[in-house]
Order: sequence, then C-alpha cells, then structure tokens
Amino acid sequence: MGDPILVHENPVLGGIAEIISGMSTLNMEPKPLPVPKGAYLSETDEWVEHAMKHFGAAIDILRRAEKAREHIVTAVEFLKIGLEAEALEILKIAKNMMEGKPL
Repeated sequence: MGDPILVHENPVLGGIAEIISGMSTLNMEPKPLPVPKGAYLSETDEWVEHAMKHFGAAIDILRRAEKAREHIVTAVEFLKIGLEAEALEILKIAKNMMEGKPL
C-alpha cells in the first residue's frame, strides 16, 4: 500500500480516492505492530495505522477543497458588486488552496 497523496488535480476526487485507499487497507489481513503504541486498533495494527493516514489525508484534502469553495463563493459576490481586482486575488488564493500550495 502506498502513502497518502495530499495534492490531487481534483481535490474532491482525491479525497474520495484516499478514503477508498483507507478502506482497501482495512481489508488486509491483520498485521500486529511488533511493539504496540497503545490500546486502540490504530495503535496495535500496522494496516489500521496506515488506513488512518489515508483517512487523515482525505480530511485535510476535503477541508482544503471546502475552504477553496468558500473563497470562490466570496469572489463571485465581489464580482457582483464590481470588485474585480479583489475577486481575482481571492480566486488566486482559492487556486493555491486547491493545488495544496502554502498561502
């Protein structure tokens, strides 16, 4: 199983892909960690621990996509009231969010 991918061309589909990867990982035969890190499944089994990384990546990707969507909505509102320059700046921020670039 590969590591999670944090940047996808389409973040929503990327988030879904990470969830699918996590679900696939959970369908592997149990693989207990040699030294458990705690009592929870994600702390005692290598595959569950790995699945949690994919689920965490999906959450991060989808949060970023939602923030970008909020920025796009704001940019549209700015365009409606004639604030084109401000709208373009907000759209640049949204684009960087979607590409996973730091702001």
